Amino acid sequence: MEICFNHKNLQKFAEFLCNSPATRNMGNIIMQDYVKELVSYMYTFCTFSWLYKARKSKSIKISVSSDKSDEFEERRADLASTLVRIIDVVIGIGVEVEKLKEYLRICYARLNPIVKLSINECKTTAEIIEWIGERCSLTKIRPLEQVMEHFEIKKAISIIQEYNIRNQNFKEKTSLHQCLDKLFSMSSVLQLEKAVFVVNKRVEDCTIKDIEEFIDVALEDLSVDVRVSVIKKGNSFSIFCSFPVMLSESLILTALKNLKVLKDNGLLKLTIGYCTVYDYKDQSLCYPEEGEALDEYISAVYASRGTLEQLLISASLQLMYREEQNKEDSKEIRAFEKKIEFINERLSSFQDLSENMTEKLKQEIQDKDRFIAKVKKELLELKEKMKQDIQGDKMKQDIQEDKMKQDIQEDKMKQDIQGDKMKQDIQEDKMKQDIQGDKMKQDIQEDKDFLIDNKTKEISKLKEKLNTDGEELISLREKLMENEKMKRAYQTQANRRIPTLNFVDDDVYTPPVDVIMMSFDKYNKLDEDWYSRAFYTHTNGYKMCLCIRYDDKKKSSNLHAHLMAGDHDDDLQWPFRGTLITEILHRKTKTFRYLAEIIFDDDKFCGRVWNGVPTEAGIASSIVGEGISFVQEPFTEYLEDNSIVIRVKSVNVESLVRTSAITSPPPIKEEMLFEIAKFSHHKKSNSECISEGFYSAKGYKFVLMVYPNGRSHFQGRSVSIFAHISMGDYDNELTFPFRGKIIVQIVNQFDRSTLRNHIEKTIEFTDKTDPEERFGARVTGLTRFFGSGHSHQGFGYHDMLRHEFLMFNAKHRTEYLKDDRLIVRVTKIEDYNV
Repeated sequence: MEICFNHKNLQKFAEFLCNSPATRNMGNIIMQDYVKELVSYMYTFCTFSWLYKARKSKSIKISVSSDKSDEFEERRADLASTLVRIIDVVIGIGVEVEKLKEYLRICYARLNPIVKLSINECKTTAEIIEWIGERCSLTKIRPLEQVMEHFEIKKAISIIQEYNIRNQNFKEKTSLHQCLDKLFSMSSVLQLEKAVFVVNKRVEDCTIKDIEEFIDVALEDLSVDVRVSVIKKGNSFSIFCSFPVMLSESLILTALKNLKVLKDNGLLKLTIGYCTVYDYKDQSLCYPEEGEALDEYISAVYASRGTLEQLLISASLQLMYREEQNKEDSKEIRAFEKKIEFINERLSSFQDLSENMTEKLKQEIQDKDRFIAKVKKELLELKEKMKQDIQGDKMKQDIQEDKMKQDIQEDKMKQDIQGDKMKQDIQEDKMKQDIQGDKMKQDIQEDKDFLIDNKTKEISKLKEKLNTDGEELISLREKLMENEKMKRAYQTQANRRIPTLNFVDDDVYTPPVDVIMMSFDKYNKLDEDWYSRAFYTHTNGYKMCLCIRYDDKKKSSNLHAHLMAGDHDDDLQWPFRGTLITEILHRKTKTFRYLAEIIFDDDKFCGRVWNGVPTEAGIASSIVGEGISFVQEPFTEYLEDNSIVIRVKSVNVESLVRTSAITSPPPIKEEMLFEIAKFSHHKKSNSECISEGFYSAKGYKFVLMVYPNGRSHFQGRSVSIFAHISMGDYDNELTFPFRGKIIVQIVNQFDRSTLRNHIEKTIEFTDKTDPEERFGARVTGLTRFFGSGHSHQGFGYHDMLRHEFLMFNAKHRTEYLKDDRLIVRVTKIEDYNV
């Protein structure tokens, strides 16, 4: 019981055990743990005591060291110096010790009703300030600040503000690895008053301020009563905190409520006393998937043995605190009873004297009664007079109210008259407008009749011309039918020799060609795009390939056709215009059936290809039109050995020349360049790389997050790139969510001067790609990534570049990874927001 009320009694208990041979070993162990926990704390407050005594004796001048070699130790000396200066100010003002004690008893009674026992032991102002200092930490001295604000000690408040400014700079600039195993505040010696956060972050990337923000998110308003004790490092880093055991249940409930945000910010494990709130290794506590309710998880936490022990101990301590309070109340009652006995004795001694004075007092009382009766009579007369005056005032008030009502009725009648006049004016205006409208209709009808006559004459002339042209069309149609018969006869012979594309030979093929896709289910399951070998539309023509992409929303596979960077592009006309006709093999009947026509008629995906998506056949365009879904019949009829066969029957290229040939790529305007050195190290450690922030033209701020080893089911196979919206300088003036596109490239380092064969994809934020407004939303405290200013939800590509395409390729003249360095750049940012 005494150890719970005052942890310093643990030392006395250990010394008592050491006196007996039977319990000496146990006493030595407890003493060693006590010294280990309190040695750093004693160092801080020994520094405080030494400074205070030296200041009191005026033997030395107190100053804080300017040596920056150990900022943490400098903070200790600064805190001690601040406490000494505040003691001098409080003593100089003359604040009463009892008033300080009474305020502290009221403030801390909610956390520990017996705290007044330790407060009562303080005899001087210095001891009280030291007691408050024990409840502060190096980075949070709010308890001391609250006391000074309550007593309005402005000079002390100014000293605290100066300390907070220095402390804020220390928290923002000091990396966490410089503070490992340092004691921020006195650590509790009891397990039930300790909370431990295990976070999967690098200590070099975090500051002390990040830790405070993390605890504020976890515990909300209760974080005021929680002190960081020490931060230790293992495979991750752990934050050890102390808290009043009375808050156990509130802390557990608050932490469970904010558990999802904590997990997103790297939380691996959280224990509060004996209760395990979350542990990613604990199979018995299975955190629900996104969208599932937390009720079962919360019930499992509350049903665990550790939680029950923590809540039981907390309830037991509260009961003990109440018993102690009752003992204190009993002592006060006994003291009060003694005072009553003393008063009764004094009363008996004065009783005789009072009897002698009774007669005299009776006479005086009778005189006073007569005086009171006279005063009452005068008061009654005064009340009657006031009542009459009030009735008169009420009559006057009623008359005034009747007059006001009459005035209001007159005003209402005037308004009704004005309203009728306004209605009459409106009706007159409407009649005038109707007359004008009838006149306009008449004018329009006359114009219409005139136009009809003219158009009738023109139509008759066109009919005559059509009759003449129709005869010519009939003649041309007959010629086309003859050409079509010759073409069909040729295709019938060619079908017997249609080649099947493969990646073994380097021959150049033109339609008709067959394409075989193997492992159909594998690509759909992994959500990967499958690209065919390349073919040309005609001899020395446009280079193309087919792509089959699985649409998870529609639950179907779609067929796309991509233009590619070809050998004859310099001699061709751009943009390309034409139609690709495809068929699919029906396995049961062994016949090809019509599949779809893929039309190239949009400049967005018909332009010449300089940069895009890497395939085994070369660089393909990253922009294509809407995909063509496969046939609606049972798809198993087209599958055999988990493969499908698609035939490119023909490609009809339009003969119209729309532009001149394009022989050089457009210049690249780099919005942002991001070089990733030691790529293999990041890939092996499965870490992410974050770029510097960059802005769009309208002021939206972004960062790129690059994962050299990939994310999700592409981990270990691809480079992943995502764009994250960030807190910017112009957010208050912008409209959210952001809508626009960002074009990202992985640079081909084989020959950067050629400006071609770079990996290029477009990250587009639209209502279609971001219907829930998660990726383009404004960044707030809860949505930002832990320790940063950008959103923890990014938008981009898991499969930006497959690892097998990274190295040097002589055939395609590409090399994306050179000297263990990858270069990523943003070439264009376009804002859609008005």
